[in-house]
Amino acid sequence: MTVDTLGQERFRIVDINGIRHYACCPICALKLMKTYGELNITSFCDLNGPSYPITIAAKQHGSLMTISPTGALIVVGNDCTENRMVYDSSAADALLAPPNNGASKWLSQLTNTTIAPNATRMGIVQATIQYVGVTPIVLSNPEPTSTSNSSSENTSEPAVEPTTEPTSSPSEEGTHECEACGMTVTEDDLWHFNVTDETGKQHYVECYMCALNLIKRYETLHIQAFCDWYGQDYPITVSSSGYGAQTTVNPQSAMYLYAGTCENNRVAYNETAADALGVGYSQNTSLLQQHEWISTPTIITVSEAIALYNPNSKKQDTQQNYNNLILVAFGSLGASAAVIVAVAKFRKK
Repeated sequence: MTVDTLGQERFRIVDINGIRHYACCPICALKLMKTYGELNITSFCDLNGPSYPITIAAKQHGSLMTISPTGALIVVGNDCTENRMVYDSSAADALLAPPNNGASKWLSQLTNTTIAPNATRMGIVQATIQYVGVTPIVLSNPEPTSTSNSSSENTSEPAVEPTTEPTSSPSEEGTHECEACGMTVTEDDLWHFNVTDETGKQHYVECYMCALNLIKRYETLHIQAFCDWYGQDYPITVSSSGYGAQTTVNPQSAMYLYAGTCENNRVAYNETAADALGVGYSQNTSLLQQHEWISTPTIITVSEAIALYNPNSKKQDTQQNYNNLILVAFGSLGASAAVIVAVAKFRKK
C-alpha cells in the first residue's frame, strides 16, 4: 500500500542502523519486527495528534519492548486503512463515537475513513502477540516527555535494561503461519488449538475454522481445543481418518459458531455454551476473537461443520454407499440367474 507524506509522519520507523522504514498502519509497523531485530517506532494519537506522542522501542524482534504510554491502544479495522493507534481508552472511545466514527484530521488521505464503533481494541503487547508472534517483556520506561528536549539517541534505547537477557532466541512461534489462511500463529493460538497428524507432527492454525479445514489435507488428524465459553476444563476433540471420511467428535454435543471469517468463529461444548457465545465471547475465547460478531453467527454441530469444510468426505461416503448398492445388485442378479439356470435344468429332465 502506498504511504503518502502524512502517513510517513504518522509512523516514523528507524532500525538500529538508522535506516528509515515505512508502514501504512500500526499493525504493519509492528510486523516489521519480524524482519528487523531492533526498531524504534514514533507515532502519535490518531484522535489528538502530535501533542500526544506514542513510542515503541523494540529489541530482539519484539521480545523486549519499551512502550510509552503503557495504555496506548491499537484499534483493528477490516483492513490497513481502518487500523488506528490512540493514546488511551478515552481517546479510543472518542474516536469511534459520533461524530468522528473513526475519522480524524490527523489521518492521511488514504486512511481517513469511518470504521465500525465496535472495532476490536488491543494493547501494544496484545497486538505484538497477535501479529508478531512473540510475547514481549515490557521494560520500565519514564513518563512521556517533550521531544524538543531529547535527542533521538536518548529515545532509541529503553530507560532500564533487564538484569538478565533471555537465554533463548525470539520465540519460534513467530515463524509459523496458519496452514489454512496464512496468518501468523501466535502463542495464544497454539494454546487454543493443538493439531497433530498420525506421526505426531504439529500443524499450525490460528482459529477453529482453519483447524477443520485441514482435515481434508491429511490422512489422519487430531484436533484438540476447548470451549470458548467454559474454558480448559471442557475439552473438545476431533479425530479423523481417510481425509475426513471417518470422524469422531467428543463430546457429540459440541457446537460450532461462524460468521464467515477467521476472526468470527467459536467452538462450544454444548448448546447452552453456544447460546451464550452467540451474543458475545468470554475470557476463554482466543484474543483474536474477543470482540462482537460482525453479523449474527450460524450455529451448527461440530460434526456438521466438518462436513461443511470437507465436502470430499461426503462424496466418498456417497460413493461407498453407491458401490455397496452395486455389489448388492450384482449379488441379487447372480442369485436370480442361478435360480433361472436351476429351473431350466429341472425342466430338461
